[in-house]
Amino acid sequence: MRSFRLLAMCSMAFLTITTASAQQTYPTKSVTLVVQFPPGGGTDNIARLLVPGLSAALGQPVIVENRPGAGGNIGTEAVARAAPDGHTLLMGNVSPLVINPHTYAKMTVDPMKDLVAVGMATQGPLVFVVNPEVPAKTLAEFIAYARKHPGKLNYASSGTGGITHIATELLAMKTGIDLVHVPYKGSAQALQDLVAGQVQAMSDGLGVVLPMIRAGRIRPLLITSTQRSEVAPDIPVGLEAGVQGYAFYGWLGVFAPAATPPEVLRKIKSALDTTLAEPKVRERILANGSEIGGKQSSAEFTRQVAEDYERWGEVVRRAGIKAD
Repeated sequence: MRSFRLLAMCSMAFLTITTASAQQTYPTKSVTLVVQFPPGGGTDNIARLLVPGLSAALGQPVIVENRPGAGGNIGTEAVARAAPDGHTLLMGNVSPLVINPHTYAKMTVDPMKDLVAVGMATQGPLVFVVNPEVPAKTLAEFIAYARKHPGKLNYASSGTGGITHIATELLAMKTGIDLVHVPYKGSAQALQDLVAGQVQAMSDGLGVVLPMIRAGRIRPLLITSTQRSEVAPDIPVGLEAGVQGYAFYGWLGVFAPAATPPEVLRKIKSALDTTLAEPKVRERILANGSEIGGKQSSAEFTRQVAEDYERWGEVVRRAGIKAD
Protein backbone atom coordinates (compact mmCIF):
# COMPACT_ATOMS: atom_id res chain seq x y z
CA MET A 1 0.00 0.00 0.00
CA ARG A 2 2.86 2.38 0.90
CA SER A 3 4.50 1.70 -2.46
CA PHE A 4 1.24 2.44 -4.27
CA ARG A 5 0.75 5.71 -2.38
CA LEU A 6 4.34 6.74 -3.02
CA LEU A 7 3.97 5.96 -6.70
CA ALA A 8 0.72 7.94 -6.89
CA MET A 9 2.33 10.90 -5.12
CA CYS A 10 5.30 10.84 -7.46
CA SER A 11 3.00 10.65 -10.47
CA MET A 12 0.99 13.65 -9.27
CA ALA A 13 4.14 15.62 -8.59
CA PHE A 14 5.49 14.80 -12.05
CA LEU A 15 2.21 15.87 -13.65
CA THR A 16 2.22 19.15 -11.71
CA ILE A 17 5.83 19.88 -12.69
CA THR A 18 5.15 18.99 -16.32
CA THR A 19 2.04 21.19 -16.47
CA ALA A 20 3.85 24.10 -14.82
CA SER A 21 6.78 23.66 -17.18
CA ALA A 22 4.48 23.70 -20.21
CA GLN A 23 2.84 26.90 -19.00
CA GLN A 24 6.22 28.55 -18.36
CA THR A 25 7.48 27.73 -21.84
CA TYR A 26 4.27 28.74 -23.66
CA PRO A 27 4.11 29.11 -26.56
CA THR A 28 6.07 26.12 -27.84
CA LYS A 29 4.99 26.56 -31.47
CA SER A 30 3.21 29.01 -33.75
CA VAL A 31 -0.09 30.48 -32.54
CA THR A 32 -3.16 30.48 -34.78
CA LEU A 33 -5.43 33.52 -34.52
CA VAL A 34 -8.80 32.58 -36.03
CA VAL A 35 -10.92 35.27 -37.69
CA GLN A 36 -14.64 34.50 -38.11
CA PHE A 37 -14.95 36.45 -41.37
CA PRO A 38 -13.30 36.57 -44.83
CA PRO A 39 -10.04 38.47 -45.45
CA GLY A 40 -10.26 42.23 -45.92
CA GLY A 41 -12.99 43.02 -43.41
CA GLY A 42 -12.71 45.05 -40.23
CA THR A 43 -12.07 42.08 -37.93
CA ASP A 44 -9.45 40.65 -40.29
CA ASN A 45 -7.71 44.02 -40.63
CA ILE A 46 -7.36 44.44 -36.88
CA ALA A 47 -6.13 40.86 -36.45
CA ARG A 48 -3.40 41.39 -39.05
CA LEU A 49 -2.49 44.75 -37.52
CA LEU A 50 -1.84 43.01 -34.20
CA VAL A 51 0.08 40.02 -35.58
CA PRO A 52 3.61 41.54 -35.67
CA GLY A 53 3.39 42.77 -32.09
CA LEU A 54 1.86 39.57 -30.77
CA SER A 55 4.51 37.48 -32.53
CA ALA A 56 7.32 39.56 -31.04
CA ALA A 57 5.81 39.52 -27.54
CA LEU A 58 5.13 35.77 -27.53
CA GLY A 59 8.35 34.77 -29.25
CA GLN A 60 6.55 32.57 -31.78
CA PRO A 61 4.84 33.33 -35.13
CA VAL A 62 1.18 34.28 -34.89
CA ILE A 63 -0.73 33.27 -38.01
CA VAL A 64 -4.18 34.57 -39.00
CA GLU A 65 -6.57 31.87 -40.20
CA ASN A 66 -9.86 32.98 -41.73
CA ARG A 67 -12.74 30.61 -40.91
CA PRO A 68 -15.86 32.40 -42.25
CA GLY A 69 -19.38 31.04 -42.49
CA ALA A 70 -22.68 30.77 -40.60
CA GLY A 71 -22.46 34.34 -39.35
CA GLY A 72 -19.15 33.67 -37.63
CA ASN A 73 -20.24 30.43 -35.94
CA ILE A 74 -17.76 28.27 -37.85
CA GLY A 75 -14.78 30.22 -36.56
CA THR A 76 -16.21 30.28 -33.05
CA GLU A 77 -16.62 26.51 -33.04
CA ALA A 78 -13.10 25.94 -34.39
CA VAL A 79 -11.57 27.71 -31.41
CA ALA A 80 -14.02 26.41 -28.80
CA ARG A 81 -13.14 22.83 -29.80
CA ALA A 82 -9.38 23.43 -30.09
CA ALA A 83 -6.86 22.17 -27.54
CA PRO A 84 -6.93 24.54 -24.54
CA ASP A 85 -3.21 25.25 -24.62
CA GLY A 86 -3.18 28.81 -25.96
CA HIS A 87 -1.99 27.88 -29.44
CA THR A 88 -5.41 28.48 -31.03
CA LEU A 89 -7.04 31.82 -30.28
CA LEU A 90 -10.01 33.76 -31.60
CA MET A 91 -10.22 37.38 -32.71
CA GLY A 92 -13.78 37.52 -31.43
CA ASN A 93 -16.42 39.86 -32.78
CA VAL A 94 -19.43 41.02 -30.77
CA SER A 95 -21.98 39.72 -33.29
CA PRO A 96 -21.05 35.99 -33.37
CA LEU A 97 -20.32 35.78 -29.66
CA VAL A 98 -23.16 37.62 -27.92
CA ILE A 99 -25.85 38.06 -30.61
CA ASN A 100 -25.76 34.78 -32.55
CA PRO A 101 -26.70 32.65 -29.51
CA HIS A 102 -30.02 34.53 -29.47
CA THR A 103 -30.71 34.56 -33.22
CA TYR A 104 -29.64 31.02 -34.21
CA ALA A 105 -32.00 28.22 -33.21
CA LYS A 106 -29.12 25.72 -33.10
CA MET A 107 -25.60 26.47 -31.90
CA THR A 108 -22.98 23.71 -31.83
CA VAL A 109 -21.08 25.50 -29.05
CA ASP A 110 -21.97 28.03 -26.36
CA PRO A 111 -19.57 31.00 -26.66
CA MET A 112 -20.36 32.11 -23.12
CA LYS A 113 -19.28 28.74 -21.68
CA ASP A 114 -16.86 27.30 -24.21
CA LEU A 115 -14.65 30.37 -24.60
CA VAL A 116 -12.85 32.63 -22.13
CA ALA A 117 -12.35 36.35 -22.75
CA VAL A 118 -8.66 37.29 -22.61
CA GLY A 119 -8.76 40.97 -23.49
CA MET A 120 -10.39 43.64 -25.62
CA ALA A 121 -8.51 44.81 -28.70
CA THR A 122 -10.71 47.64 -29.96
CA GLN A 123 -14.10 49.16 -29.34
CA GLY A 124 -15.92 51.55 -31.60
CA PRO A 125 -19.29 53.15 -32.32
CA LEU A 126 -21.47 52.80 -35.37
CA VAL A 127 -22.89 55.61 -37.48
CA PHE A 128 -26.44 55.81 -38.79
CA VAL A 129 -26.22 57.13 -42.34
CA VAL A 130 -28.67 57.83 -45.16
CA ASN A 131 -28.56 58.32 -48.89
CA PRO A 132 -28.33 62.06 -49.71
CA GLU A 133 -31.62 61.82 -51.63
CA VAL A 134 -33.47 61.19 -48.37
CA PRO A 135 -35.06 64.53 -47.41
CA ALA A 136 -33.59 64.65 -43.92
CA LYS A 137 -30.58 66.62 -42.71
CA THR A 138 -30.97 65.58 -39.07
CA LEU A 139 -32.15 62.49 -37.23
CA ALA A 140 -35.27 64.36 -36.05
CA GLU A 141 -36.16 65.11 -39.66
CA PHE A 142 -35.54 61.47 -40.62
CA ILE A 143 -37.79 60.24 -37.81
CA ALA A 144 -40.56 62.62 -38.89
CA TYR A 145 -40.20 61.52 -42.52
CA ALA A 146 -40.20 57.82 -41.57
CA ARG A 147 -43.36 58.28 -39.49
CA LYS A 148 -45.10 59.79 -42.50
CA HIS A 149 -43.98 56.83 -44.64
CA PRO A 150 -44.19 53.74 -42.38
CA GLY A 151 -42.79 50.58 -43.96
CA LYS A 152 -41.59 52.50 -47.04
CA LEU A 153 -37.94 53.13 -46.11
CA ASN A 154 -35.40 50.31 -46.43
CA TYR A 155 -32.30 49.94 -44.31
CA ALA A 156 -29.37 47.70 -45.12
CA SER A 157 -27.25 45.56 -42.83
CA SER A 158 -24.24 43.31 -43.22
CA GLY A 159 -26.40 40.31 -42.31
CA THR A 160 -29.39 39.23 -40.26
CA GLY A 161 -28.64 39.33 -36.56
CA GLY A 162 -25.36 41.14 -36.98
CA ILE A 163 -24.37 44.28 -35.14
CA THR A 164 -25.41 46.57 -38.00
CA HIS A 165 -28.87 44.98 -37.96
CA ILE A 166 -29.31 45.10 -34.19
CA ALA A 167 -28.13 48.72 -33.92
CA THR A 168 -30.67 49.99 -36.46
CA GLU A 169 -33.44 47.82 -35.00
CA LEU A 170 -32.78 49.29 -31.57
CA LEU A 171 -32.90 52.81 -33.03
CA ALA A 172 -36.25 52.03 -34.67
CA MET A 173 -37.59 50.70 -31.36
CA LYS A 174 -36.53 53.77 -29.43
CA THR A 175 -37.97 56.22 -31.98
CA GLY A 176 -41.12 54.29 -32.90
CA ILE A 177 -40.45 54.17 -36.64
CA ASP A 178 -41.18 51.32 -39.06
CA LEU A 179 -38.25 50.50 -41.35
CA VAL A 180 -37.79 47.51 -43.67
CA HIS A 181 -34.66 45.43 -43.11
CA VAL A 182 -32.64 44.37 -46.17
CA PRO A 183 -29.80 42.02 -45.17
CA TYR A 184 -26.63 41.67 -47.23
CA LYS A 185 -23.66 39.31 -47.07
CA GLY A 186 -21.24 41.87 -45.71
CA SER A 187 -20.97 45.64 -45.46
CA ALA A 188 -19.33 46.31 -48.82
CA GLN A 189 -22.36 45.48 -50.98
CA ALA A 190 -24.73 47.08 -48.49
CA LEU A 191 -22.81 50.34 -48.56
CA GLN A 192 -22.59 50.23 -52.35
CA ASP A 193 -26.37 49.91 -52.64
CA LEU A 194 -26.88 52.67 -50.09
CA VAL A 195 -24.76 55.03 -52.20
CA ALA A 196 -26.70 53.95 -55.31
CA GLY A 197 -30.03 54.63 -53.60
CA GLN A 198 -31.23 51.01 -53.63
CA VAL A 199 -31.68 51.32 -49.86
CA GLN A 200 -32.18 54.51 -47.90
CA ALA A 201 -30.27 53.98 -44.65
CA MET A 202 -27.91 51.76 -42.67
CA SER A 203 -25.73 51.63 -39.57
CA ASP A 204 -22.09 50.61 -39.78
CA GLY A 205 -18.74 51.15 -38.14
CA LEU A 206 -17.32 54.66 -38.26
CA GLY A 207 -14.19 53.44 -40.02
CA VAL A 208 -16.31 51.76 -42.71
CA VAL A 209 -18.53 54.72 -43.59
CA LEU A 210 -16.14 57.61 -42.95
CA PRO A 211 -14.58 57.70 -46.46
CA MET A 212 -18.04 57.88 -48.05
CA ILE A 213 -19.14 60.54 -45.57
CA ARG A 214 -16.11 62.68 -46.38
CA ALA A 215 -16.77 62.22 -50.10
CA GLY A 216 -20.33 63.47 -49.60
CA ARG A 217 -21.85 60.26 -50.95
CA ILE A 218 -23.79 59.47 -47.76
CA ARG A 219 -25.10 61.66 -44.95
CA PRO A 220 -24.46 60.87 -41.26
CA LEU A 221 -27.29 61.53 -38.81
CA LEU A 222 -26.13 59.87 -35.60
CA ILE A 223 -23.10 58.25 -33.99
CA THR A 224 -23.82 55.55 -31.41
CA SER A 225 -21.16 56.62 -28.90
CA THR A 226 -21.82 58.55 -25.69
CA GLN A 227 -19.65 61.44 -26.84
CA ARG A 228 -18.63 62.86 -30.21
CA SER A 229 -15.78 61.25 -32.08
CA GLU A 230 -12.51 63.12 -32.48
CA VAL A 231 -12.19 61.94 -36.09
CA ALA A 232 -15.80 62.89 -36.95
CA PRO A 233 -16.74 65.67 -34.53
CA ASP A 234 -19.69 66.96 -36.58
CA ILE A 235 -21.82 63.83 -36.07
CA PRO A 236 -24.18 64.17 -33.07
CA VAL A 237 -24.60 61.48 -30.41
CA GLY A 238 -27.96 60.00 -29.43
CA LEU A 239 -28.90 62.50 -26.74
CA GLU A 240 -28.01 65.45 -28.97
CA ALA A 241 -30.05 63.92 -31.78
CA GLY A 242 -33.07 63.56 -29.51
CA VAL A 243 -32.76 59.84 -28.67
CA GLN A 244 -32.17 59.20 -24.98
CA GLY A 245 -30.37 56.09 -23.76
CA TYR A 246 -29.13 55.07 -27.18
CA ALA A 247 -25.51 53.93 -27.30
CA PHE A 248 -24.05 51.00 -29.19
CA TYR A 249 -20.43 49.84 -29.35
CA GLY A 250 -18.97 47.04 -31.37
CA TRP A 251 -15.86 45.39 -29.94
CA LEU A 252 -13.15 42.99 -30.97
CA GLY A 253 -11.25 40.92 -28.47
CA VAL A 254 -9.00 37.92 -28.04
CA PHE A 255 -10.65 34.73 -26.75
CA ALA A 256 -9.29 31.27 -25.93
CA PRO A 257 -10.81 27.82 -25.28
CA ALA A 258 -12.45 27.76 -21.86
CA ALA A 259 -10.05 25.32 -20.17
CA THR A 260 -6.88 27.22 -21.10
CA PRO A 261 -4.57 27.47 -18.02
CA PRO A 262 -4.60 30.84 -16.21
CA GLU A 263 -0.84 31.35 -16.61
CA VAL A 264 -1.15 30.94 -20.38
CA LEU A 265 -4.04 33.41 -20.44
CA ARG A 266 -1.95 35.94 -18.52
CA LYS A 267 0.86 35.64 -21.07
CA ILE A 268 -1.57 36.20 -23.94
CA LYS A 269 -3.11 39.23 -22.19
CA SER A 270 0.35 40.68 -21.55
CA ALA A 271 1.29 40.22 -25.23
CA LEU A 272 -1.97 41.90 -26.31
CA ASP A 273 -1.44 44.86 -23.98
CA THR A 274 2.14 45.30 -25.18
CA THR A 275 1.00 45.25 -28.80
CA LEU A 276 -1.82 47.74 -28.25
CA ALA A 277 0.66 50.14 -26.63
CA GLU A 278 2.78 50.34 -29.80
CA PRO A 279 2.54 53.84 -31.36
CA LYS A 280 1.90 52.59 -34.91
CA VAL A 281 -0.85 50.26 -33.74
CA ARG A 282 -2.48 52.98 -31.65
CA GLU A 283 -2.32 55.44 -34.54
CA ARG A 284 -4.03 53.04 -36.94
CA ILE A 285 -6.81 52.16 -34.49
CA LEU A 286 -7.53 55.76 -33.50
CA ALA A 287 -7.52 56.93 -37.13
CA ASN A 288 -10.22 54.37 -37.78
CA GLY A 289 -12.46 56.01 -35.21
CA SER A 290 -12.13 53.21 -32.66
CA GLU A 291 -11.01 53.15 -29.06
CA ILE A 292 -8.00 51.09 -28.01
CA GLY A 293 -8.50 48.12 -25.71
CA GLY A 294 -5.99 46.92 -23.16
CA LYS A 295 -7.13 49.22 -20.37
CA GLN A 296 -9.59 46.65 -19.11
CA SER A 297 -8.55 43.61 -17.13
CA SER A 298 -9.64 40.20 -18.40
CA ALA A 299 -12.28 40.12 -15.66
CA GLU A 300 -13.67 43.52 -16.71
CA PHE A 301 -13.85 42.46 -20.35
CA THR A 302 -15.59 39.26 -19.31
CA ARG A 303 -18.23 41.30 -17.47
CA GLN A 304 -18.76 43.53 -20.50
CA VAL A 305 -19.24 40.50 -22.75
CA ALA A 306 -21.81 39.07 -20.30
CA GLU A 307 -23.66 42.40 -20.07
CA ASP A 308 -23.80 42.74 -23.86
CA TYR A 309 -25.08 39.18 -24.11
CA GLU A 310 -28.06 40.08 -21.93
CA ARG A 311 -28.59 43.54 -23.43
CA TRP A 312 -28.63 42.55 -27.09
CA GLY A 313 -30.49 39.35 -26.34
CA GLU A 314 -33.38 41.47 -25.09
CA VAL A 315 -33.39 43.48 -28.34
CA VAL A 316 -33.39 40.28 -30.38
CA ARG A 317 -36.32 38.87 -28.42
CA ARG A 318 -38.37 42.05 -28.67
CA ALA A 319 -37.75 42.34 -32.40
CA GLY A 320 -38.26 38.63 -33.05
CA ILE A 321 -35.01 38.38 -35.05
CA LYS A 322 -34.07 34.94 -36.37
CA ALA A 323 -30.96 34.14 -38.39
CA ASP A 324 -31.87 30.60 -39.46
